[in-house]
Amino acid sequence: MYPRSSVDTYASTTASEGELLELDALDDAMDYEYNSIPPLPVYTRDIVEPNVRPSSPQEFAKLFPSLNRLSIRHDEYTPDGNMNLRIDTVVTGRRRTAIQLFHLRMYDLAKREFSLRRYCRDSGREVCNSKRKYVEPTEPKPTKKEDNARPTLQRSMSTALKTLSGGNKPGIRRTNSGGSFFSSKSSSCSSYEGDTEYSVDGTSSESLHSSRSSTKARQQKKEPTNTIKLEFSNYARVDIHRRGKSKNKRYEFEWWGHRYTWKRSIDKQLGLISFHLLRDGNTEAPVAHIVPETRSPSQVLADESAGGWVPPCFMWLADESVLDVVTDVADVIMATGLMALVDDCIKERWQTKKVHHIPVPLTHKTVDVVPRSPKSFIQQVFGRRNSKENHHNYSYYSKPSSPLRYANPISAY
Repeated sequence: MYPRSSVDTYASTTASEGELLELDALDDAMDYEYNSIPPLPVYTRDIVEPNVRPSSPQEFAKLFPSLNRLSIRHDEYTPDGNMNLRIDTVVTGRRRTAIQLFHLRMYDLAKREFSLRRYCRDSGREVCNSKRKYVEPTEPKPTKKEDNARPTLQRSMSTALKTLSGGNKPGIRRTNSGGSFFSSKSSSCSSYEGDTEYSVDGTSSESLHSSRSSTKARQQKKEPTNTIKLEFSNYARVDIHRRGKSKNKRYEFEWWGHRYTWKRSIDKQLGLISFHLLRDGNTEAPVAHIVPETRSPSQVLADESAGGWVPPCFMWLADESVLDVVTDVADVIMATGLMALVDDCIKERWQTKKVHHIPVPLTHKTVDVVPRSPKSFIQQVFGRRNSKENHHNYSYYSKPSSPLRYANPISAY
């Protein structure tokens, strides 16, 4: 029992001790095999919105869904704010107040295990949870050499004894003497007339097969896919599929007979990434938008030094027909938009670059090249070599110097 009660931790501005212990356990158990995502540091961002409070069910019904602009940013009130996203809307009146509508808590970035909740972080009203889809690894087809090759020492001892003794002849009598080739354990096991065959060291073939299969199963882990599964509280399920490359990247899903696509666009001048939701391929009337907030270079540096990796964005609905639909499409738009934004940020920040190993002609060496542009590729392969580095790497072309050339003189007596 912790001294702090659940009432004190209701607001998203505080983090309970139990949650911090749970986060530590989750950080230890995170799998960084498929994505080299290091543990995130403590989020130490200055407070941007001083007046933030969670919404009530009555306020939530009035403020969402609507055409108002929503802000998406890290939660600067908690030390693990870079693993959380807060979705707020600004209400102007006597006093400017930011009311929190949703909260996205990220448990595992590599496996895309997230939880989207209404009102605030400690609210029990979960909208949906997400997981990354994994598939079984495909086994490579055996070659002809592998099919024709027979493993050695595969026959069991009982089969060898039957071959030596003949088909109808009585079996060889074994003794348990110390000088015998067989031990007492192997003789007792070999005398058993059953389906299980035993090898020379007394280990059964079934146990060997089970141990090999278990080690093979441990080695063959499931492979990740480009699909994120969303499970909503009303038992609905939506699969988001990531398609295309960087210039034509998009996130597709289906909902009530319509095909939606979060299309990614890049501003070449400013280098900003935005998302636009299209319905049934209609590019003239987008349903929703996610646009990054305009920041100064000092603000960008402050966010990165604080540990933030998702840039603050604005999101709003552009289609009025979404407001009156009874299929909860607004919640689906919010959830899928956040998944597209977070998944794209993870891929851009921590994706592993492919390294091509190019052999050098007339040598046994290779050059590791990370493809960036054709010009940099040519400069790296055919560029001029430094004297220090290439004296060590390319000593094949230079003749070894005499060991007595730079030796110290020795006086002879």
